Amino acid sequence: MDEIQKEKVQAVQQRDAVIKKTEVLEKRFSALNSKAELVDSHARGMDITRKNGWLPEAGTLESAKSYRKRIFPSLKKVANMIQVLYSKYLDLKNKNQKLSD
Repeated sequence: MDEIQKEKVQAVQQRDAVIKKTEVLEKRFSALNSKAELVDSHARGMDITRKNGWLPEAGTLESAKSYRKRIFPSLKKVANMIQVLYSKYLDLKNKNQKLSD
């Protein structure tokens, strides 16, 4: 009878530990989801078009070669921003997967 009582106490302790760990993981999961939503909304808010000034208008008689040279720094900034957002997305995706597991 004593052995069964000890096993019961151990099982209850293990259950309580799992419940606490689950609560902690759920909090971390919700925090990661809110961060993922923030990154997603930030990415959607970055409408890269001519109207918001990312790319300057081409001159009337400007050649494609000179226009390309002029916009290259802007395109490089956009490419870097996309790489940063994508790496943050992958990090959040991996953290989310670990928490789900």
